Amino acid sequence: MGPNSPVGHGSALPIVEHVSKYILKMIYKAQTENIKSFTPSSKAIQEFTAHADVFLERTAWSSKCRSWFKNGKIDGPVTALHPGSRLHWFHMIANPRY
Repeated sequence: MGPNSPVGHGSALPIVEHVSKYILKMIYKAQTENIKSFTPSSKAIQEFTAHADVFLERTAWSSKCRSWFKNGKIDGPVTALHPGSRLHWFHMIANPRY
């Protein structure tokens, strides 16, 4: 499911289902339009990372405790969770934005 998925917000099964549907849509596009690869833009990655860092800093996940959400560190950025609600994440990956 990768980093920044809503794994701390409930069951993993709906996450797997939504990710599978998203990937199948990308595979379909690649097959029907002869696309060999997909790469997110550097700007999109930078904007998402900046948003995640600010958002997650204000959550309980960033408190001073050792956590796998923070790569096993007491301090540092939360890298394993989605910066928003579970429902936001489901909406965000409903359709790829090419």
